[in-house]
Amino acid sequence: MSHTENNDNLLCTRIEALKLTAVQDSIKQVITGFVVEGQLDITQLKLHAHLLRKKLQAEGTTLKTTHAQELVACKHGFRNWQAAIVGLKP
Repeated sequence: MSHTENNDNLLCTRIEALKLTAVQDSIKQVITGFVVEGQLDITQLKLHAHLLRKKLQAEGTTLKTTHAQELVACKHGFRNWQAAIVGLKP
């Protein structure tokens, strides 16, 4: 399994756990468009979570900040938001 496939599996699992399967396609579409500039860091993850919430809200879906953070962390290969914070500490 490739790194990308593993991240997609993490994301799908988190989407199911958060009971967001009804908007799964929208979430994947938005997250796929995110670009990491340079080294991935916490600031970029926070920005991606903010953009995810904003874009889904424009489509009529309200997403909690914590859910957006979890989804973005999974897309970048982390088990959850806390693992991302620990893994990206300078």
